[in-house]
Amino acid sequence: KWRLIAEDEDGSANSGEVKFQTFNGATWDERMKLTRTGVLSAGSFDGGITSTLISSAENLPAALVLETTQGGMHLEVTGQVDGEDLDITTTGATTEIRMTSASTQDDAIDIVSSGGIDISADKPIDIISTGPHRTETIVVRDTVRF
Repeated sequence: KWRLIAEDEDGSANSGEVKFQTFNGATWDERMKLTRTGVLSAGSFDGGITSTLISSAENLPAALVLETTQGGMHLEVTGQVDGEDLDITTTGATTEIRMTSASTQDDAIDIVSSGGIDISADKPIDIISTGPHRTETIVVRDTVRF
């Protein structure tokens, strides 16, 4: 059994949501909810959900969030032709790209490439170690001898 509930909790312009529930034999369990602001939430999403675009028109510091509360996350691009890349781009003068890891492992942030790695900047590049081994030398070397 399924039921669809359209609620307007307090009658104000800031309330209202749509809920999908299933009956488990004793009570109704919420399976999916759509809020007045367009936020869709469900216990899981599986199969048949396809789109070429995930977007947000929110004007918030975190306007679009992809989050896992258990397990990891993988972004994979499997295209084999020019232009089928994974591009992460910011366009504003103060919109930075930040990678942060709470891991304490030696490879907390690991960048691996079968090709080269280019780092270009119009301003100085800082590599700073603040941990207990911060006095060790950072070595950049070419391991291929021509």
